[in-house]
Amino acid sequence: MSTTEEVTRKRDRDGDIEPLWFPDGNIVLIAQDAHFRVHRGVLSRNSEIFRVMFDLPQPSDAAETYISECPAIPLSDRKSDVDCMLRALYDGQNYYKHDTALSFSVVCALLRLGTKYQIQHLREEAIRRLGACFPSSLKKFERIIDGPAVKQGEISCREVEITYEDAITVIDMARNLDVPSLLPPAFVACTRLPSEQLIRGVVDGCGDQSYLSKSDLILIVDAQKTLKSEALRSIGSLLTISSPRCIKNISRGRPCKREKQAILEAIWSGQVAPAIDPFTKLTRPNLPVQDAMCEPCWEAFHEQRQKVARDVWASLGVLFRVPSWKGEN
Repeated sequence: MSTTEEVTRKRDRDGDIEPLWFPDGNIVLIAQDAHFRVHRGVLSRNSEIFRVMFDLPQPSDAAETYISECPAIPLSDRKSDVDCMLRALYDGQNYYKHDTALSFSVVCALLRLGTKYQIQHLREEAIRRLGACFPSSLKKFERIIDGPAVKQGEISCREVEITYEDAITVIDMARNLDVPSLLPPAFVACTRLPSEQLIRGVVDGCGDQSYLSKSDLILIVDAQKTLKSEALRSIGSLLTISSPRCIKNISRGRPCKREKQAILEAIWSGQVAPAIDPFTKLTRPNLPVQDAMCEPCWEAFHEQRQKVARDVWASLGVLFRVPSWKGEN
């Protein structure tokens, strides 16, 4: 027994997507109140899950729904996620061009449904893009986390339009969708968020909310203390690090001690924003010192800070309890 429901192609009532509707399509996917008329062959070729779903025999007494004379299959996914998945399958790299940043919501959709329906190339593309925002390489991470972002709160990533608070969603997805490589860098990004944001979570464009688990919140709070302590330790080394090539020691008979003390006093007094972790940039032009350190002493100090940063970066797998993670310099 079957029932037939005729519908016409129209813009989704929410006005946010226009579902794909091919006149020669032979299957209709239903997601929320959106209908997508597509091709079984395209779905079966890319997804073993869809192939098996289509091949399953229907019970003889089951009522099968038809839309525009095509079998209709209801999905439990967001319509926006299904739309992203289908457009990526049909348009390929024209949809996710490698030289163009995708919105964070699109990348999340590709990861969610690429994983759920075993569409490996969509999952890999999403992981590649998120991995560019939360890399295992310290050098890449420092460029991204403190790079020239479009506006405050954003992460400077060429692959994804993403903000610091999106790291909460990344942790949630990395846990649920088995992408542990994203966890330590995303945790570091979360340590830079205010406590209220961490507790409140983040709401995405579809109104769904991502929360950190209690255990992950504890990890972040503990890590904030550890990272700040390491940052202060690296800055404190300023007084003990001097270059044998110190220009002022050669010309005046004393190293840049006074200048170093002035820098530390500026940091402790709040004239310079304190380093919240060992990866925070501390650049010379931002230091309010009239008679600045000479270049050789600054280089020696910078090298010491980088050594601390490398050591801490290598230990993030232990700090955030991700034993499989291997940090690179």
